[in-house]
Parts: sequence; structure tokens; C-alpha cells
Amino acid sequence: MCTEASSRSVIPGMGAPSFLVTVPVPPGRHRVTATAFVHTYGDGRRRTFNASASLVVSEGDRASREILRTADGGNSREPEEMHWVSVDSGTCGFADARRLEAAMADERWDAFIDQELPRVPLPWVVDLPGGGDLVAVESGLGDGGYPVFGDYDGHGDLLAVHVNFALVTRADLAGVD
Repeated sequence: MCTEASSRSVIPGMGAPSFLVTVPVPPGRHRVTATAFVHTYGDGRRRTFNASASLVVSEGDRASREILRTADGGNSREPEEMHWVSVDSGTCGFADARRLEAAMADERWDAFIDQELPRVPLPWVVDLPGGGDLVAVESGLGDGGYPVFGDYDGHGDLLAVHVNFALVTRADLAGVD
């Protein structure tokens, strides 16, 4: 999947604009991926969950994956200072910030959200009212707040942005080879 981006992209949790995490990215087309796994319940039923959604900003060798850096280049492991995506409607995605803000102000936005999107199966790659793409996936277990991480190269340049839907933690992997 690809999405167009100008000088910045956002990760909308489909809430109000204050719920958007804005990330500077170079203009162009960028790949969006979702990492999923299948859970089998005791009765044999299976369900696919998305563990993360990622926006690939640039190809390169990853030197680190860390909490997404702030505009001043720092980062914090304190929850109140981390970047979090607030998810409503169980959906999280990527879009060009300027185009998304314009679409949300467009008179067609409410009909787009209430009538058009519910008819489109996830994952979404849809045209926003007024132009631009919205690429979205189901957000793991649904609504909530999810941390945002970045992959950086050896020079500290951003390679990718990841929204972690917190389905697998270090504690879950304890004792797993």
C-alpha cells in the first residue's frame, strides 16, 4: 500500500485533529504495512489481529528502533511524554497532514466518515474528500491509546514510523526462543 505525503504525514486515530501525531517526511509516495498474526481460540475459531501499522519513510539500514523522537530530536520513556495515537472506531491509519486537515474541514467529511467508510472493508486505501489518500487498518484489539516508535539509521534520520497495537509484549515472550 502507498500513500502520498508532502512535508509531513499524520497517523490519525480517527478522532479530532488534536489526536493526530504529526511526523515530518519527505514528499513522495511511501509504503504502508501492517504486521498481523492469527490467533486460534480453544474451540478452533481463528481471528487475525494487527500487531502494528508502519509508514516506511526511507529505505536504509536500521541502527535503532526507539520511541518516536520529538521535534527537538529528544525522546522520553515517560508515558505522558511519549507520542500516543488515540484510536476511536478501532481504526488507525496514515495520511498527508495538510490534506487530512482540509478533508476534515470539508462539508463532505461527515458523510464520508458516517456513510462511505463503513461500506469499505479494511484495510482502507481511500480518496479523501478534496484529494489525497487515507490508508488505514484495524487497530489490533480496537479502541485505545497506542505508542508510536521510529526506526532510525546510523545518522539519526527517520526510516519508518510504527504504531504498536500492544498485542505482544516482552512479558508475553518470556521463555520463548
